[in-house]
Amino acid sequence: MGVEHVSGVNDSVVIIQIGAEGRSITVVARTSAGGVTEYSVRLRDQTLTFLAEGEADNVIRRDTQWSDRWDDVIASLGRWPWPMLVPLQVHSDYVDRVLLAVEQYRGRDGQPARESAVDRWKEACRSNGAN
Repeated sequence: MGVEHVSGVNDSVVIIQIGAEGRSITVVARTSAGGVTEYSVRLRDQTLTFLAEGEADNVIRRDTQWSDRWDDVIASLGRWPWPMLVPLQVHSDYVDRVLLAVEQYRGRDGQPARESAVDRWKEACRSNGAN
């Protein structure tokens, strides 16, 4: 799989891309000047664009602060039921971490991700050139 760079973000690569109706959630990584990998979670919500045709500036953008902790990424993703959404891309270097996070996921009700959702993530990881 080729490394996809994020436009407008210097030296950042896509680690996870998740699709939902009118939205996308993307985890990006970069290497700091000190050689440390840092992560940010980016939400793009275009729902308003669909409701108000012709108003392309209605995209809501939310980005987390950069963090060097993978646990922070998972905690940020936990605001949404992300394993139940559509996995569009998983960077091959992060397959094991992502699958572990999917399997350990617990929703607000304490329930794990549905088996069909876990299977969808496994398939996405395989199709992105992993195992």
